[in-house]
Amino acid sequence: EGPRDVGALIGSVKSRGSDRDPAVLPPLEEVTVPQLPPATYDRNDYARIQLLLEEAGHSPGPVDGQWGPRTQRALAAFQNDQGLRPSGKPDAATLDALGFY
Repeated sequence: EGPRDVGALIGSVKSRGSDRDPAVLPPLEEVTVPQLPPATYDRNDYARIQLLLEEAGHSPGPVDGQWGPRTQRALAAFQNDQGLRPSGKPDAATLDALGFY
């Protein structure tokens, strides 16, 4: 089979579909972002979260890669400002809002 004329092929597909009703798509469902369980985060991850919190105007205290009460409070305040449940835990929605991914 020789080379095909892509323009003609597209025109053929369009003309065949023009007499059909447009596709009705199901409503979008909320998709959760896969999340690492907290036990798999390391000091570099925590330091990055702390830096992102600092940049977002929520001081976590020293950026030392340690998950302590100040970091947890800063994260809860960030979550609250973002309209997220202020758990103080680094869940997927929070990390996405921080720009972690």
